[in-house]
Amino acid sequence: MAEVQKVPSSEQIMREAAAELGYDRMSHEEVRESFDCIMSRIESRMFVLYERYEEQVNAAKIPRRLFDETPDALRIAEDTGRRRGFREGALVLFSRLYPALRREFASVAQSRRSRGGKSFEHQFAYVLRLAGFPFEEQNRNYRTDFIMPSHAAFEKNSTICAVASLKRTLRERWQQVVAELVSLQAPNVFLVTADRKITKGQVRGICDDHKLHLVVWDEIKVKYSHNPRVLSFTQFANERLPNLQSQWSVSGLS
Repeated sequence: MAEVQKVPSSEQIMREAAAELGYDRMSHEEVRESFDCIMSRIESRMFVLYERYEEQVNAAKIPRRLFDETPDALRIAEDTGRRRGFREGALVLFSRLYPALRREFASVAQSRRSRGGKSFEHQFAYVLRLAGFPFEEQNRNYRTDFIMPSHAAFEKNSTICAVASLKRTLRERWQQVVAELVSLQAPNVFLVTADRKITKGQVRGICDDHKLHLVVWDEIKVKYSHNPRVLSFTQFANERLPNLQSQWSVSGLS
């Protein structure tokens, strides 16, 4: 990996991960059958790449910036080191830099969180394309990330089109997202999540109370096998979307 000055975008990292894994050589059918596995492996590879880039960028940038911003701390540490040894000098330096280091790493953590949602969107869009499902992204008139097969098709016949809104986790603001999705008054609305800590209360609120579909990892679906509105990634890619895609074709929408 060549040296970088800043962490690449989520989309760049996703494409690098996908290229390393070689999924672009698979057929639509193979991708659909392995949808859950592909999503999971891309997610894991993206995390490894992101951490590598993050360390490469920050390991040099953060100390250099802190030294430039706190010359007195560095001077005192150097003086201590000359008099009492390197260890004592380093202890003085880290002690004086601790508040600044805490702020820096809080900023790094926040950057990770803010990237998380976009990373999941890029990942999901990439696998949808590999699987041969037509879609258009983000229409600001709707609280959604993907409309399938297109915005124009949805305007013509919303009853057979699909709407997918992505939430990497359901810990924050999912109630607001659900309320906005319900306002679409469309039968095929899917809330897609990478969250592995879904609660029964969330499933009840999304699927039972608001009658939306929740798309989850295959391993999570096992816990909610009795609920037909909870779909695994495998069911979503091999049953629900292909059935809808057939209707799009018959109706001339794709």
